[in-house]
Amino acid sequence: MRFTLLLLSMFLTAVPAAAAEDQFELWLNPSVSIDFDERNYVELETAQRFRPAPADDTYYARLWLGREIAENVKLSAGAERRYEGDGRETRLLQQISYPLGPISGRTRLEQRFIEGEPHTAWRLRQRVGGALPLSSQEGWELVGNIEGFFVLQPSEPRDQTGLTGIRSFIGIERELGKLELSLGYLRQQTVRRGAEDTIGHAPFIGVGLTF
Repeated sequence: MRFTLLLLSMFLTAVPAAAAEDQFELWLNPSVSIDFDERNYVELETAQRFRPAPADDTYYARLWLGREIAENVKLSAGAERRYEGDGRETRLLQQISYPLGPISGRTRLEQRFIEGEPHTAWRLRQRVGGALPLSSQEGWELVGNIEGFFVLQPSEPRDQTGLTGIRSFIGIERELGKLELSLGYLRQQTVRRGAEDTIGHAPFIGVGLTF
């Protein structure tokens, strides 16, 4: 319990920026998943991220194939097509989700094919998170997570490597039959070498449907 409470406050302890440029956004995250059987599933995940400058809006569709390989351990692979402003990108994704005592972890490896860039970018994303029931019966849960973005190989030889982003979330979730609803606040910090960091503040709405 103490570990989970500590985790839910971690979004306040993301790497501080001495100087940063703040921007406000709105993130929507609808998804649909289908269970083939007790272990195998397919998921279509989409996102819409709206920013003050329309050219910077982000849209993507992501297809996952997953399998539960042990209790609460899921291995999945996916492909994504992304539109961010005038930029276009295709990603291949490999991911494993697993328990870490009272909290949970997720490790994702990405290969990013960015149009106009000479090389495939490789990035590792590591997330930890947890949940606290808000009542003794099934209902709303308080949830939180924090995720680090680490560039292993940039698309341009001189581009930044190492920690390039920190994403944190705190909110509430609830399952309503086949529907899962998630509402909360998301903070996205982009760590930039030799320049001010940018920090996005976004209300987050997630809707997941399972068949």
